[in-house]
Amino acid sequence: MPAYNEEAAIEKTVLDCREKILKRFSQGEIIVVEDCSTDATRKILKKLSGSVPGLVLLLNDRNMGHGPSVIRGLNASKHEYIFCTDSDGQQDPAEFWRLFPLIQEAHVVTGIRKEREDPEYRKILSWFTNSLARWIFNCPYRDLNVPFKLFTRPGLEAILPHVPSDSIIPSILIMLTAYELGLKLKQVEVTHFARTTGKCSLPGPKLAIFCIKALTELLKFRFETWHTLKGQGLSRNSNG
Repeated sequence: MPAYNEEAAIEKTVLDCREKILKRFSQGEIIVVEDCSTDATRKILKKLSGSVPGLVLLLNDRNMGHGPSVIRGLNASKHEYIFCTDSDGQQDPAEFWRLFPLIQEAHVVTGIRKEREDPEYRKILSWFTNSLARWIFNCPYRDLNVPFKLFTRPGLEAILPHVPSDSIIPSILIMLTAYELGLKLKQVEVTHFARTTGKCSLPGPKLAIFCIKALTELLKFRFETWHTLKGQGLSRNSNG
């Protein structure tokens, strides 16, 4: 999980992931990529790293942004299954167990936020981005930018080489890459909670700039990468 200015939520999120997911496996780790927060997030994580078994803390030496932090965490993973989620407390780690049974017959399993509890402008932005990506790439999957994703090791290793390390929309590019590579992908509805701590990091003009950059990245991916993916992936009927 990436973390930036989540001092009010980060401890609970980490401990929930430990109690609700990791303790049921014989081995594993929780990788948190701390992105040079301006609040106490890094201090809290450093304190937790001494008491939470399996917690791996990656400290960015400069603010890289959400997307590059996600990619850094995925690249640092090493186990058979890799689960990606956000650190803001808007989803319940226990719902990992809705995804896990399906990964036995897929390369990627993602959540679908059935009732997204966000401000209207974020819902509209998400709808627009998802609709645009699905139209440009003729992709049938819903909620492309959901952070709640579970991968097999072969699935993730097939996807990551095609997603730029500096992407600002890695979740969308991951889904599009998986689709075009022919990976087997399943989706299941998950709960989404309203944010009770922190605030949106893209207010006002920053949001408009982000939208322009996201559109530019989608078009670049479409014309520079998309045509190279067909036939490179794993079989849709194979779990690797």
